[in-house]
Order: sequence, then C-alpha cells, then structure tokens
Amino acid sequence: MVATSIALEHTTACPFTYNHEREATPGSTGWPRLSSFPFPKDIAGWTGVATWRWIANDDNCGICRMPFDASCPDCKIPGDDCPLVWGQCSHCFHIHCIMKWLHSQQTRHLCPMCRQEWKFKE
Repeated sequence: MVATSIALEHTTACPFTYNHEREATPGSTGWPRLSSFPFPKDIAGWTGVATWRWIANDDNCGICRMPFDASCPDCKIPGDDCPLVWGQCSHCFHIHCIMKWLHSQQTRHLCPMCRQEWKFKE
C-alpha cells in the first residue's frame, strides 16, 4: 500500500465551514463550491510519503523471511538444524537471525517486529 500526499509551502486557515441550512436544499451538500475560493495556481513543491506494512506469517522468520522448517541463510549445510527462539513479546526467529540482529543494534536490543525490548522467553 502506497500513499502519496502533497505538501504546500504556503498554508492558510481553512475557509470551509459547514452550513446545516444548505444541507436541506435538494442537490446541495452544505459545503461551498471550491471555485468560489482563491487557491494557488502552482504547487510550490510536493513530498511523497510511502507506508510499508508486512503482515507477519507464523510460518516464516520475521528477519530472513525463510520458513521455520528450512534453515536460515547463515546455516552452511542445507537441512542443518537451526533452532528457533521466542521473545517475551511472543515473536519467533531463527537463533542465528536474532543474534545477528541483536549484534547490529547500537544501544538497545529491540525486537525487529514490535520494537519492544528483546528478552528471550524462558
């Protein structure tokens, strides 16, 4: 899902007010026509905004996205046993994936899925 927004460099107070009396008039929405307001003719600039969302699948590692029944990318031999670990937040990863993730964190060890402090589930 990608969303785009346009940001204008100059903003003014919104001139729109809702008129309850106009709502009763057939064919009227109660809102003034846009053509009756002076709008800028040129857009000074725009900023694109994208959102990304990955829906977690319980069958795949959230870091390498490989199935849990397969080895993680760090396992050298296919079919190598790659143990799974759970955090207190209930997210599950290959042990090699989460260890690499935690070593890459500069200050706090956070879960890559929910950003809570990572603690191994006992």
